[in-house]
Amino acid sequence: LPISSVGIAVSYLLLYLNFLQSIVRLDPLTGIGNYRETISYLTAKVGKLRQCDNFYLFFLDIDYFKQVNDTYGHRMGDELLKDIAATLKNICAERHGFCSRYGGDEFVLTQDFENDSDIEEYREAVRSAVERNCRRYKIDGHSIGVSIGYARYEFGGDSVHDLILRADRSMYNEKRQRKIAEESKVSAADD
Repeated sequence: LPISSVGIAVSYLLLYLNFLQSIVRLDPLTGIGNYRETISYLTAKVGKLRQCDNFYLFFLDIDYFKQVNDTYGHRMGDELLKDIAATLKNICAERHGFCSRYGGDEFVLTQDFENDSDIEEYREAVRSAVERNCRRYKIDGHSIGVSIGYARYEFGGDSVHDLILRADRSMYNEKRQRKIAEESKVSAADD
């Protein structure tokens, strides 16, 4: 009886520790990894990379997310975040990548590629999947889309934070370019 009691207590302790670990590493809203999990995963992944590996980090931001919250409320914004997280999780499962919610309406995806030409195809696949799965969300007639920046890990010269920073800058550059293109379309239509 004492041995089985110890066994039961240890089992409960292990379940509790597993539960605590999931609380610390998972985003409670979306169920995917959080910022802490992102840093932990990237640190481990980068430590295993070889010079010939083509490892990319994609930084994704939801277009018009603030307007979704302002127009429909935070509950709808939360639903949008969950839908996008589920979409990204499916893409990463199919392609053996990693995804997490970095914070707010920003997500991180990672992917290994054989060659750089696969990057645009991947970004378009992510964009299309998000747009397809989030059709019910519209702001001023616009479908919800995402801006996706990326950076390749530079072996030996990059830290995890450098990699994230470069992908984040790339994402903001894309967002800026898309906004300029949209404004040009509106301006041309007004003329």
